[in-house]
Amino acid sequence: MFHTAANPVLPVAVRFAMDRAGLVGADGATHCGALDVTYMASLPNMVCMAPSNEAELINMVATCAAIDDKPSCFRFPRGNGIGVDLAAAGIGKDLKGNPIEVG
Repeated sequence: MFHTAANPVLPVAVRFAMDRAGLVGADGATHCGALDVTYMASLPNMVCMAPSNEAELINMVATCAAIDDKPSCFRFPRGNGIGVDLAAAGIGKDLKGNPIEVG
């Protein structure tokens, strides 16, 4: 991972989307996402994101797409969202998110 995605000498923009956030029960131990953010956060220059609802996920996908000078990752849970009012969160009918400030 370090040599291909997070090497500080190489100006690469690698993006990771990690599913199965947290302990997922029925999927078994091979799909446990309890340590993925910890592992990714230890890599140099990695931007790690973990949304708490659908609106944050949409914005974090947009943020990941906008980052072009360092590696980034976001995680998403298994299953459906909780039903957040996307319009109230500033997400239009096109479902295009707004990049959030990193840092």
